Amino acid sequence: MKQEAIVESFVIERKGEMRQFQILLPRDTNRIVGFEYGVSEKYEEPEVPVDPNDNALLFLPNKVIGSIILRTNGCEGIFYQSDLIEDRNVHFGETIAPVAAMPWSHGRKKHEVELSIRENRIVYGFFKNYLGSGGFNSSIYYRLNLYLWIEKCEQ
Repeated sequence: MKQEAIVESFVIERKGEMRQFQILLPRDTNRIVGFEYGVSEKYEEPEVPVDPNDNALLFLPNKVIGSIILRTNGCEGIFYQSDLIEDRNVHFGETIAPVAAMPWSHGRKKHEVELSIRENRIVYGFFKNYLGSGGFNSSIYYRLNLYLWIEKCEQ
């Protein structure tokens, strides 16, 4: 069986922003085998000034980016629901990102999912953003990349 990643990407610009999306699976999809995510192009107003001479030893708590729900129609229903976490301590070497598709291929561990696809070829998703300091008008901008790993039927 051959595995592929389907990428869904969208820009988040407000605290509390909610997104509904759909991912159309190819016709030869046999099952969904995993889920990953990543954040890029991030800009957020700084919360605390950081001394540039002391940032090598600065440990920051990880932040919750937002919550996500993935589901299909039919008896499967919701197959993934979780909070997405931002690793704010990559300078400590906690994130491993090899070039080849491995369990850590996009900077976050792939969440294993076992879901056979029968007639339902559409995955429905809902994302709610939690990032942003202050009120709903605070400056924030980032691109959320979602990677849905599928297993295709052999032809």
